[in-house]
Amino acid sequence: MVWLGDQFERYNLFRRLLLVSVMCMAWRVTEFSFQYAHHVEDKAGTDIAVVIAALTAPVMALLGYTFKLYSKDRRADNSN
Repeated sequence: MVWLGDQFERYNLFRRLLLVSVMCMAWRVTEFSFQYAHHVEDKAGTDIAVVIAALTAPVMALLGYTFKLYSKDRRADNSN
């Protein structure tokens, strides 16, 4: 248990796991967006774009925020 606590505190394991999980979520949403665009080819391009933007915008915002926190905490750790 000491090893795990050391990984979380000194090596930022939680931050890295959080970042990787959000990146996987972004990958999955991107795959789904491609599949959706392929299956609804007969609709207008604007309709497809609106649906894809509604799906990807929240995930990309979460990814950006997570990366911002990760890089800020990493800079703070390196300055000490």
